[in-house]
Amino acid sequence: MGIPWPARRRVDAGDRETCRAMRESGCCAVKSGVASGCQELVDRRRKQLNLEVVEDMVIYLKSLGIFVHLTITWGLPGETLDTIRRTRKFVRRLQPDSVQQSYCTPFPGTPFYEMAHRTQDQRLVDWSDLDGARGYVLDTDTLTAEELKRHAHLH
Repeated sequence: MGIPWPARRRVDAGDRETCRAMRESGCCAVKSGVASGCQELVDRRRKQLNLEVVEDMVIYLKSLGIFVHLTITWGLPGETLDTIRRTRKFVRRLQPDSVQQSYCTPFPGTPFYEMAHRTQDQRLVDWSDLDGARGYVLDTDTLTAEELKRHAHLH
């Protein structure tokens, strides 16, 4: 039909043939959440995401001329200065066309919120602080919220 269309999908799902078919049918962009460039942090989220496959598919999608947008989440349980460094290195290696960065945010009604409310902070009541970008940030096991804000970015 000649209509360009974007996809929001797991970049590790599917194969090269599927990617080619997507491009031939007009797919111009793919947005995918990878969370972290550290396999152990991704595994803790139980997303069954293989970062080696992600890397291969991102490179392949880009070779097809598909715009690749990745999302990264800083402050996942287990985040350290080393995992931040490794995520930066992973993103630089993939060279996505754009990257969306956010902080792991304890949204009410989620298990992460219940854990945060129980173990860290009783003040999780102001919804305006829960935007994932500039608002409320939790301490990790090894980093304070202030350290996370200071170090967790791609620039």
